[in-house]
Amino acid sequence: MVLKGGSLAIGPEGGSLTVKESFVENPSFGPIASISVNEGARFNVEIPASAAPPVTRLEMQIARGGQVSFSAVPWKVEDSKIELDGTGSRLSLQEFEMKDFSLLEAKNGSAFECGPVAFDDSQFFVRGATATIGDLSVTGGGQLFLFQGGRLIAQEAFLETGLFGIEESSTVQLASLCVLKDALLVVGEGSSISGTLLSVDEGSKVRGSGTLRFLEVVKRGTIEPGNSPGTLTIDGDFEQAAGKVVLEIAGTRPEQQDHLVITGDAKFTGGSIELVFVDQFAPTAGQQFELIQPAGAFVLPTSVPVTVRGLEPGWQFATAFDAASGKWTVASLNDGVALPPPTVPESSFRIASFAVQTQPDGTRLVSGTFTGGPTDTVVMLQSTTNLSDAGDWQSFGLLRLDEVGSGAFNGIELPPGPAATFLRSRVLTP
Repeated sequence: MVLKGGSLAIGPEGGSLTVKESFVENPSFGPIASISVNEGARFNVEIPASAAPPVTRLEMQIARGGQVSFSAVPWKVEDSKIELDGTGSRLSLQEFEMKDFSLLEAKNGSAFECGPVAFDDSQFFVRGATATIGDLSVTGGGQLFLFQGGRLIAQEAFLETGLFGIEESSTVQLASLCVLKDALLVVGEGSSISGTLLSVDEGSKVRGSGTLRFLEVVKRGTIEPGNSPGTLTIDGDFEQAAGKVVLEIAGTRPEQQDHLVITGDAKFTGGSIELVFVDQFAPTAGQQFELIQPAGAFVLPTSVPVTVRGLEPGWQFATAFDAASGKWTVASLNDGVALPPPTVPESSFRIASFAVQTQPDGTRLVSGTFTGGPTDTVVMLQSTTNLSDAGDWQSFGLLRLDEVGSGAFNGIELPPGPAATFLRSRVLTP
């Protein structure tokens, strides 16, 4: 059996199909091949590695208890989309590689199981689902995103020039994670990532208000607590050999300041600490800001500079660590003067228009247009049916802007809910 732009449906009343030869040989143009496995149906692939060329332009849906397994094949897909939807739906692979703008989405109680996994310039969304894998690699601007209570269990993970987002009470368990080059790790409030070692390389960033639960965090890149502002917790020891910790201050109340909480030792042997005054706030003489709170030893030699952004030159300050309270404090010695606001906002991204279309099966798809945004910006789309509840927003998709200007998004599935829908966007990068 070979699909060349055709379609294959297994189900909806159970059934099983096993193939032992290459089953998709789709050209790089013309119709897209599609496979759907639904209602408890089974699709088993048993192909020797030598007989398994990369699959191009395939759409596969595994829903309502359908199961797909690859017993021995390292499977490679390009320019393809694979969707797992619903409790009992499962995709089981020995080894997996996605390239060239491919998308793998596991949602609503489904499960993805695999050995080593690599995403190169592709996306992997885990939305209220579970992914259990071996080693993980995200490269070439790839995106791995967990939300709505998603869960990922993996071995060693490498994030290089990509985005790893953990939001909305999602959890990640790893043996270790290396954040390399220009990569970004975002851990949202209520979410956590845990393991033995987190290494943050030069040029990379860690941002958010969640918890980094590692025995040791070693960094040469940038750590930015909060989401303008907020508290980032490192549950373990922290060492900064290079790079910087960026702490935003928007006012005198604790909730208007970034906080870095460390449950173990905090050791700064290099790099810098950068204080960034935002929202036109300027400190006055006598004000104090408690910004770093280690539970163990605190080492910050004078060779590690503390720099300032957002104020006119001339502001003076002093820093001190109080061993009794375990807090590193910045004290204002004179009145500061805020710099004028930037003439160009950090991101001008806006949703210009959108429309929701309900499919025959009840699925709601949203399409729309947007304006603005610099190149390589990643935007998270969120929806709600109740504007009066600030916590009712649900994330449902990501957009990556490849160029400045306007554009469109088409056919992104919305979370279940009433017909009335409101949309907003949240810029994750730069």
